[in-house]
Amino acid sequence: MRVEIVNKTDEFLKLGPIWNELVLASNHSTIFQSFEWHVSWWNTLRQNEAMLVLLLYDQNLEAIIPWMISQRQQYGFSQRVISFIGTGVSDYCDFIYRNPKKEIFQTVVTWLKNNNDWDLIDLSHLRQDSPTCEGWLAESKAMFCLR
Repeated sequence: MRVEIVNKTDEFLKLGPIWNELVLASNHSTIFQSFEWHVSWWNTLRQNEAMLVLLLYDQNLEAIIPWMISQRQQYGFSQRVISFIGTGVSDYCDFIYRNPKKEIFQTVVTWLKNNNDWDLIDLSHLRQDSPTCEGWLAESKAMFCLR
């Protein structure tokens, strides 16, 4: 799969039609995965986070990973933390995809391994019944320290 990175607001704002098409094709999405929710959160609640939206393509757009990177202080150390856009006020955050293909999770884990601009991944707000939980754990447990 090919990965495209969207890290500028003007590029992000152009994603609305394809984003919501993918949300509607998914059988696990909620209002918190909609493009409008993400744009509203980004425009009103963002502080110093940097956008990190991953678009995964095979022949077509297969997945959107709506992440951001923030600096957090913990135990006297500064950490670059990847988390979902919407973390904190969204009931549920998640990857957005038609089908939870193994290749999606493999591609994301490989991308993370090859891009070391982060220290910690915080995937809080995932629903327990989300296919992302199982897919993420299956592909990442051998590569990362998970807690």
